[in-house]
Amino acid sequence: MELCPACGCSQQAAATQSFTEPLAKTTYRLYRCPGCDLEFWAPLVMPDGSYYEQAVGEYEHYHKGDDLSLRWWHRAFLRDFPSTNIPGRILDIGCADGRFLRTMKDKGWSVCGVDFDRRSVETARRTCGTSEIYHGSLDEVVGQFEAGLFDVVTFFEVLEHQVNPIGFLQRVKTLMKRGGTVGGSVPNRLRYVIPTRHSPDLPPHHFTLWTPEVLRRFFERQGFSDVRTSSARYEPILLDQAIRHVMHQPLRRAKLRLGVRSFESADYDSPANAPGRLLTAAKRFVWNPIMAVLTLPEYPVLWLSGRGISLCFIAGLGAAGPDPPDDGSSV
Repeated sequence: MELCPACGCSQQAAATQSFTEPLAKTTYRLYRCPGCDLEFWAPLVMPDGSYYEQAVGEYEHYHKGDDLSLRWWHRAFLRDFPSTNIPGRILDIGCADGRFLRTMKDKGWSVCGVDFDRRSVETARRTCGTSEIYHGSLDEVVGQFEAGLFDVVTFFEVLEHQVNPIGFLQRVKTLMKRGGTVGGSVPNRLRYVIPTRHSPDLPPHHFTLWTPEVLRRFFERQGFSDVRTSSARYEPILLDQAIRHVMHQPLRRAKLRLGVRSFESADYDSPANAPGRLLTAAKRFVWNPIMAVLTLPEYPVLWLSGRGISLCFIAGLGAAGPDPPDDGSSV
């Protein structure tokens, strides 16, 4: 029996999808909690930092530091939290190349960061001009900080990676001042219109799938209040999901046969992977332009239904009062 990582509920329905990770050969199953409605993959086993250091595509540009423009979830936070104009001390967990911290430093904030991709940490230290960017998981580096040190703690596109989100948030709370703020983002589960979950919402990349209501209840159970959420970035996804639903198994078999994670980036240097490079080029220069034209009518539908790619959140930690009891799932 799998326990829900967000509420500890043990009454799980049957798995709705299974997925075998091609490198570790681990089979994961997708469940939906009847108690809090969180979707999560099990077993909940998080990879170490080498997984992200070796990953390509999404993570590679974080190692270079040649593009430090803010991501859409950063811009949503700055829009929804105007108090950033009053400098304080901020910790960004999963800070990647430090682009968000550099912006906060320019606003006068004292910045700290954590990331377990070593190459990204090196880039963040250089771009932010500080040594207070730490390599490791939050559990590994939490001893570097005094309790109650930070006015704001952010974690963008991080919570969905946690195998123990309750324990993670409890660690965050120990670092926050009373009356402080957390902010961040997660992929928006409401962007799905079909039952099949596909990359990147597959383990060990993403373990949990959130909606605004699931996220609000989760933060409130952990002692936060004034939880606000908003959708960010609207991209055509409806037709793409329908096609992926039909082609899911053939694409999965092709990736396993070629030993590739994604056809989005040609990271296959071996001559034996020429088919992978060819498929990547076909997707980039033929398939993607065709889809861009066919999916233009989706934009108004997505905007009106709130099916943004990311779900951004801000929540406050009460100025007084005891912490809530542990749900039993904390570490």
